[in-house]
Amino acid sequence: MRLRFSSLMLAGSAMFALASAAHAQDNAPAQDASTAQEPPGEVSQVAAVNSGSAAPAEEGDIVVTGQFQAFRGNVTLRELPQATQTISSVVLQEQNITRLDQALDLSASVARQNSFGGFFESFAIRGFQGDPDFASGFLINGFNGSRGYGGTRDASNIETIEVLRGPTSALFGRGEPGGTVNIVTKKPFFGNGGYVSAQVGRFDNYRGEADLNLQIDDVSAFRITGTYEEGDTFRDVPKYSKIFLTPSILLKSGPVTASYELELSRQKVAFDRGVPAINGDPSALPRSRFLGEPNDGRNTSEAMGHTLQLQYNLGNDWRILGGIGYRVTWFDGFGQDPEFGAARNPLLSVAGSQYLARRRIFRDNKTEDFIPRVELSGSTAIAGMEHNLLIGADYEYFKLDAAQTRFRPGTLTAAQLAEFAAGTPSRATLIATNSIDINNPQYFTAAEIASQTMSPFQDRTEVAKAWGVYFRDRIEVTDWLAVQGGIRYDSYEQTVTQRLNANCRTVGAVLQCISDQKFTKWTPSLGVSVDPVEGLTLYGSYSKGFRANTGTNVRNEAFRPETTEAYEVGAKFDPFDGMLTGTIALYKMKKSNLKTADPVNAGFSLDVGKAESKGVEVDITAELPAGFQAILSYAYTDASIAEDILDPDFGRTIRAGDPLIGVPKNSFSGTLSNKIEIGDRELNLGANLRYVGRRLGETGANYFLPKYTLVRLFGSFDLTEQFRLTADVSNLFNKEYFPSSYAALWTMPGAPREWRVRLAYKF
Repeated sequence: MRLRFSSLMLAGSAMFALASAAHAQDNAPAQDASTAQEPPGEVSQVAAVNSGSAAPAEEGDIVVTGQFQAFRGNVTLRELPQATQTISSVVLQEQNITRLDQALDLSASVARQNSFGGFFESFAIRGFQGDPDFASGFLINGFNGSRGYGGTRDASNIETIEVLRGPTSALFGRGEPGGTVNIVTKKPFFGNGGYVSAQVGRFDNYRGEADLNLQIDDVSAFRITGTYEEGDTFRDVPKYSKIFLTPSILLKSGPVTASYELELSRQKVAFDRGVPAINGDPSALPRSRFLGEPNDGRNTSEAMGHTLQLQYNLGNDWRILGGIGYRVTWFDGFGQDPEFGAARNPLLSVAGSQYLARRRIFRDNKTEDFIPRVELSGSTAIAGMEHNLLIGADYEYFKLDAAQTRFRPGTLTAAQLAEFAAGTPSRATLIATNSIDINNPQYFTAAEIASQTMSPFQDRTEVAKAWGVYFRDRIEVTDWLAVQGGIRYDSYEQTVTQRLNANCRTVGAVLQCISDQKFTKWTPSLGVSVDPVEGLTLYGSYSKGFRANTGTNVRNEAFRPETTEAYEVGAKFDPFDGMLTGTIALYKMKKSNLKTADPVNAGFSLDVGKAESKGVEVDITAELPAGFQAILSYAYTDASIAEDILDPDFGRTIRAGDPLIGVPKNSFSGTLSNKIEIGDRELNLGANLRYVGRRLGETGANYFLPKYTLVRLFGSFDLTEQFRLTADVSNLFNKEYFPSSYAALWTMPGAPREWRVRLAYKF
């Protein structure tokens, strides 16, 4: 049954009431030192501890009260022979970052892509993105968290973001070609604490946030995080609102640790494709200009996710980790997409026209994703060498129901062309062509919109079933040499059922409305790590990856999956016991079987495209004199087409060496902050500088988004032991910039200068 706002509010109220009532008892016994964590407070600083191990935790080894992360085993992120980056909740809250895309801006290797009208995060890692019709595939606690249409991800429940660069299919299986983003969520701990906060900001932004943890008894703890936010934006669109609730429970008894997490979210946002670039200039129109229709209302995206994880410690550093993830998303609403067809759009076909024709689309999509997984991990000595073993298996059932109706303007008639050429189109002509004056928008009334007849355009169901088994062994050959190898086998099956004959394929004399594909895939990874001196690790790795393509060719044959092959060498250093840490990586990647336009059969595609990416990445964290801390991330990315192809969207010829869309060659993020003690209070001040280079803005066209540099200031002050005041100013110098686009007609402007102030109470 579909999630409704009343259900969200009821669930949230019940969870808060339960937690508050139990918290009032305040009779929890003292917590076990081996599993203790800091209370969340305003800035949640989680203790990373290995249950049963006295060794200090290493970078990325986030273990919540003895519960390990999936796909990790006994190997920490720092030990992996590949470049990784972690972004903690401490950094997010200090900089007042509330969205996933803002957090990923701190990683120079991640480039923003088309956001589907503002309804999901889409990004490229090392120049490669996944399917542009879906959100990029990030994980939540090792489970798929973005397949579908659940809206943008709020940061209130994020403990750590892990960015693993390069293909990772040898463990994770079907995934994004450039790398994997894994979100580790906040988990219950044995103790009581939390915070509530209220925030106000420019454009009538209001946000309330809460994080409450309760130790119920010796073996169980409960935690709930929640956010409600609403307001206007710098765009001339209707108000937005979102609610995000994540109650969770932890049970720990002897060798068994179990956790359950529920995620409920609902967002209502106007569908927004941005502004068209006029004669290649995206700044020709004000960045606030909205060229949709306010009377279309807001689109709604909802998500309900369940995650159950069970860990059984076998002893001697061995454990079984099992889990089940189940997630459902819904998306519906009207939106206006600028029309690409020149014969239908006066902006493209009439010289000097200021009228933009659009397609009005109603989308009604639902996804269902079910993933069970089990793995065994541990360490053992064989032939005098330590082996860190990981063996696992998983299954996935994914279902997409997608339906669209649309009103699309027809080919412009001679009379309509004459009206647009004269600059005096009648109201009837504007309605018939669904056109709007880009310089002086006169939006349609509800009755005028209703007069446009919507026709079925898409109605299909896609079902994907896949299972995989994986194995990895990290061998400590000597105290300075380690070798790692992994392999995974996947079996994938997909069926697409079309319910509109117009979307079916005629093969011979037979109309086929069902297409399917089946394939199996072996994906290996190899790596070696050498420690020539203390505090320095040199590594090299080779890996493969894959991601399934959707759809069929003119012969109703399923497309082959995209495949990725990568080589990487680098160095990880920590010469001064945590005072200076970082990674330098050099890589080269190749991707095959990209979908391209069929040059013989118009409207169909082939799976013959190739692309490549090579680059250098540098990530450094440094503790500087006088209490300063610096976090630096730089990436040089050279991502391009490897062979001439035809673009499947526009049918244009793309030459070998042409850049991939939305990927800057140079990008940088640098943060400098300082904590100053004022009596028994703490003042934290900092600034972030982000540079993004020039990027291709439309595939196959000579349209580029300009480079930009943004400065962000942030600070916080402890008013008392319980109250903390936080403020930030983004885009300090009010620069005009454009973070992403899909085409010249779909260019998203960035926000002007914004400020926010938050007051938090810690208990």
